[in-house]
Amino acid sequence: MNTPPLRLGLFGIGLDTYWPQFPGLKRRLEGYQQGIRERLAALGATVVDAGLVDSPTQARVAAEMFRREGVELLLLYVSTYALSSTVLPVVQQARVPVVVLNLQPVAAIDYDAFNKLGIAA
Repeated sequence: MNTPPLRLGLFGIGLDTYWPQFPGLKRRLEGYQQGIRERLAALGATVVDAGLVDSPTQARVAAEMFRREGVELLLLYVSTYALSSTVLPVVQQARVPVVVLNLQPVAAIDYDAFNKLGIAA
């Protein structure tokens, strides 16, 4: 008996007002999310990817897509700060369990480089 692949809903969160303030940030975060999607697909899951949800409007669109596509589990990738209005509608309307992914793209923070920025207290 073949079991159909798990239907995962994947979405990253961000804040749309960040993109003009931090050039290249959105593209970099989308690249990280693409890596997550590819790894999940390589494990045999069907991944329904709503992309980077960064506004209440996009949250409603993502929620509807997940419901329409019949996802069984949501993976919420916390890529950067986001408002609850971009997260809660997706989670509430999808009506499936949620796993929060708090991942970083490298094995450890480069504390030497960070401390040289002169912004640490």
